[in-house]
Amino acid sequence: MNIFITGITGLVGTRLAQSLRSQGHTVTGLSRRGGPNLLAGDPTQPGPWLDSLKAADTVVHLAGENIFAKRWSAAFKQQIFDSRVISTKLIAQTLAEQPLRADGMPKQFVSASAIGFYGDRGEEILTEESAAGTGFMTDVVQAWEAAADLARTSGVRVVHPRLGIVLDRNGGALPQMSLPYRLFVGGRVGNGKQYLSWIHHQDLTDLLTWLIRDSSITGVVNAVAPNPATNHMTTARPLRGGPFVVRTGCRCRASRCGWYSAKWRSWPSVASVFYPGVPSRSVSRFDIRFSRRRWPKRVRFPSLRLDSRSIRSRITVREPSSFSTVSQ
Repeated sequence: MNIFITGITGLVGTRLAQSLRSQGHTVTGLSRRGGPNLLAGDPTQPGPWLDSLKAADTVVHLAGENIFAKRWSAAFKQQIFDSRVISTKLIAQTLAEQPLRADGMPKQFVSASAIGFYGDRGEEILTEESAAGTGFMTDVVQAWEAAADLARTSGVRVVHPRLGIVLDRNGGALPQMSLPYRLFVGGRVGNGKQYLSWIHHQDLTDLLTWLIRDSSITGVVNAVAPNPATNHMTTARPLRGGPFVVRTGCRCRASRCGWYSAKWRSWPSVASVFYPGVPSRSVSRFDIRFSRRRWPKRVRFPSLRLDSRSIRSRITVREPSSFSTVSQ
């Protein structure tokens, strides 16, 4: 299959392209800066790259401004909106001009979306049938998904995976969210009941691959793990690189497909991501013990000099061996 991916150099796009190529698919990627085997172009502006898009059987649209990149000023909010809505509308218009593949089957448009659609809903369980919430991201997601309507009405199969927070130590939200704990200033936020609907990067890659392959799926699919975590759960665990902050969130579940129950890989819970191979019951007991002991037992601070290089070299922090985790 000939597959065209926007945002191919991003956290999700890179892994998806590698997976699809390993399965024998032909992958063409679009990047603003270009590169080896990549097309250079702005997905919000027409250009020569649209010719390659027209020739594709499937388009996976992942491009969009990173919402964790900087403070949400009015100008940055406009960038978040335009990078998603304008690019999606341009791709939908292009696909509508030629909605069928060479074999007469409808083309496929997998246009990423986000669980920001639901807004901050507390402990309410949210599925694909739940109504929209309120707030800036809700407005963005509604316009983002509506921008694909032209392709939808022309007969193209359109799928919107609403992505949760992607857990990947190589990038995405986790490094920024864990920063306060690396600086020893983190802690539980409020009552700790805020939910984080997340997904492991490998599960997301498999899910997107499945959405491309299964022609019976259309519309919205929540791309989240079966067990959302709370702020208390994530701050109580000594995650590799530190826990992470959840100030607001939603408790999302995927109810539209049986793929989750049948083929969910090794990361159904936050504990399984950071403690692979450890029974969940053992992790829970350890979490209770750790939550009562906020800091490691042995922390030694010798006499410090004013020279910062000397300070870094002379501070020794020894952690119990049970604090270590195994990387994926």
